[in-house]
Amino acid sequence: MSSNDTTHETPDHANPVDRNRAISWARYLMDSDEWVIMALKVTRRTVDSRPDQPSLITVALLNNVGNIRLEAMVKTPYMVSNEEIAQHGVDYSVVYNAKPYDQVRDDIIRAVNSREMVVWDAPVMHAALAELDHYFNLSERAWKFYCASSEYARFRGVKAVSGAQYEVQPLPQIGLSAVDECRSVYKIISEMAASSQFTDPIAGGRPGWTAEFYRPKINTGDKLKGMFGFKS
Repeated sequence: MSSNDTTHETPDHANPVDRNRAISWARYLMDSDEWVIMALKVTRRTVDSRPDQPSLITVALLNNVGNIRLEAMVKTPYMVSNEEIAQHGVDYSVVYNAKPYDQVRDDIIRAVNSREMVVWDAPVMHAALAELDHYFNLSERAWKFYCASSEYARFRGVKAVSGAQYEVQPLPQIGLSAVDECRSVYKIISEMAASSQFTDPIAGGRPGWTAEFYRPKINTGDKLKGMFGFKS
């Protein structure tokens, strides 16, 4: 049986239909080249009695096959220590080529080039970028992200204490850098896409249907938005 074949084994999941949908979401991504993964890492410190000042900021983008599309460091008004650099896991070539935030933001926009953007936690990323826009005196940009943690929670199917939503799972980290976070997200999406869907005619929804055989002639964003409505 291939990695994309369906199975009749019952997954340990609160609602197998939701698990199937998360797998389909991941398969749509892996079947397209019109998406990137983005991660942002910010170190903060107290400066002149002002807490939580961003002192070291790194960002990374991975393309649809897991290759680095962008790795950058933002220049801040503060000297950064070797310890802080080590905590970001970046090469010193990235440090030496640090740019002002407005230039890094422009580099992100050019690298994305209208592709769909996937991040681990969309609300957190929205808040972080809005804060940086404000901190560096730029007009706030409206970003659109797909939230991988929501889909992974739906895939895992662990109900939260309230029972109304799925419990968000921690991202298995493979390193310290923003690039490493992107790679962790890519690994999860790949594993979801390769998972078997549940096909019980009652619990699993439409029997035998899998995204492996579905190739609608619309772009990735419309497919994801139209079927699952998880764009944020």
